[in-house]
Amino acid sequence: VDVGGTDISGTYASIKGQSYKLKVGTYRATAVSLPDANDAKSLNGGYGAPYYAGSTEFEVKALEKTRNVEIQCKVANARVTLSLSEAFRNYYDESNTSVSICESETFASRELAMLPSETIKEAYYTAEDQVFIKLTTRKIGANSSVTYVFRSIESVAACTSYNVSLSVDST
Repeated sequence: VDVGGTDISGTYASIKGQSYKLKVGTYRATAVSLPDANDAKSLNGGYGAPYYAGSTEFEVKALEKTRNVEIQCKVANARVTLSLSEAFRNYYDESNTSVSICESETFASRELAMLPSETIKEAYYTAEDQVFIKLTTRKIGANSSVTYVFRSIESVAACTSYNVSLSVDST
């Protein structure tokens, strides 16, 4: 809560049950699960975790003694789930296939790779991130590999779950 230019902040445990004297006026109370949305990306070995945020505006009136303020928080980042279909796994040589998801077309930052034995992987991205997928593979019986890079999601939206499935039409 911003009180006349002074920020009253702390962990829930440190402010729970505390009382604050506020002057008559309008205030905004904000709650977040981590100090910054980008902090959520580094959790779980870099695959990220949900990040929750919410805020509410409230008014303090003259002679008002006690007032509780409720804040509704919601998921403020997005989950991207990447899966490989059985047809995909049967078409490509699993030992020569790598699939990665990243927020940069150059795959220079936070590249998250699926292991050959994995059929599904999920990662969390902050709102407005782009999501790219890089696939390097070799068809069963082929001599050379091929690499594809494509943008799967132009701009992720908060509180959204995206499911990206890689499959093949073997006909």
